[in-house]
Amino acid sequence: MILAKLGMRNFWLQRQRNLFALSAIAIGVTGLICIGGYIDRWEHTLRTDTIYMRGQGMLSVYRKNGWLMSRSLPKKFSLTRSDQDNIYAIVEKLPGVERVGSVLNGSGLISNGCHSQPFEIRGYDLAVDQWMRERPIVKKWCANSLRFIRGQSFATTAPGPLIGIATGLASLIGKSEVKALGSSAGPLTSLTEYCSGPGAASRIAEDSNVQLMAMTASGHFNATDADIAHVYSTGSKVNEDTQLTAPLSLVQDLLQTDRVSSIAIYLEDFRRTDEVARDLRERLSQAGLSYDVHLWNERKLSPMYSGLMNFLHAMSLFCILLIGSVVVLAVVNLTTMNVLQRSREMGTLKAMGFGSGALVQIFFVEAAVLGVLGCLIGTAIAKVLAVGISHAGIHFTPPGSSVAQDFLIVPDVLTIFEVVVFVLALVVVSAAATAWTLGRRSCLDLLTHSG
Repeated sequence: MILAKLGMRNFWLQRQRNLFALSAIAIGVTGLICIGGYIDRWEHTLRTDTIYMRGQGMLSVYRKNGWLMSRSLPKKFSLTRSDQDNIYAIVEKLPGVERVGSVLNGSGLISNGCHSQPFEIRGYDLAVDQWMRERPIVKKWCANSLRFIRGQSFATTAPGPLIGIATGLASLIGKSEVKALGSSAGPLTSLTEYCSGPGAASRIAEDSNVQLMAMTASGHFNATDADIAHVYSTGSKVNEDTQLTAPLSLVQDLLQTDRVSSIAIYLEDFRRTDEVARDLRERLSQAGLSYDVHLWNERKLSPMYSGLMNFLHAMSLFCILLIGSVVVLAVVNLTTMNVLQRSREMGTLKAMGFGSGALVQIFFVEAAVLGVLGCLIGTAIAKVLAVGISHAGIHFTPPGSSVAQDFLIVPDVLTIFEVVVFVLALVVVSAAATAWTLGRRSCLDLLTHSG
């Protein structure tokens, strides 16, 4: 108790000098929490986009090697109707499953009647798509990607062969200005006049109809008409010029198959993904079924998520080392000055029977008070900054992104706790180590030191 009182007294007596160290700690905590909040935001956004907006679910079930081969050899590596029934029967018994949906991927050519472009298409259950778009977590973290550039969702449009087209691909085929589903340029009298006559660009832009051509699962050629229900952004410049989405039934009709590429499983809690994956693999094995079960965050399934998060974590590590070094240097400098200035006081305490450990405790208390105050001030400043920045309406376009994003800083409780514990540990350990090193000198040295 006496040592604690001495530490508190000395902290107050050196308050002017402590103010500089306190400022360094508070600024360091503010910076680390803001960096952590920025990473937390992208963690939530990228995870939600991967799981829901890209239709992968927390778990994806493929035929053996189906993830790699289902596009090139769909008849051999996609899931048959029997496979689907078997998987659905087992998944229904899994605890924690919230929703299950089928996904069919394909590729081909899309034409506006005049020229064609290659596409990649993803077909999915309309009920799952509508459920996904109404989820609060999707509206919160993927609001920019959720909005259509033009048009409406499949569920709110008239029934028929419908597709969603990415903005880049829509621009390539002259359909970026389609005004409404079902709009038409009028009766076609001459293909040459339609494609290259006066006002051809506006006629093509006003016509929502396109033609899709692809090789079926059996290797034959097939084509179908479809109307553009909406124009959307994929969120990635890499995919913007090739992507289509459509109801599962349309893609199956185009590919002339009742098969699907994968079955997406959505869980109530994404943190149980590993546990549910192990359970699912065991149940499939016990039933004598051989399928591949992939997690949503596997690098090969989610290269964008893995790449961006690895970059952000590397950047945060650099910032942590830089800010941590500044905090340590500030505390070491403060403790050194305090020890040297109060060397006679320490020598007197040693003469009275206090050991080096007791002297370290005095500076430990000072450092703990300094660290706690700095962390509290830094946390308060970080929270104010996070709220202010998040509500400022700042938009920016990240490298590789095809759509502007809101600049948000959203630190969660765990991030704040980790930053506070990290900074406190730096402060007290660096202070204690410095005090121990200097306090081990003899009583005579301390008493005769001039300061």
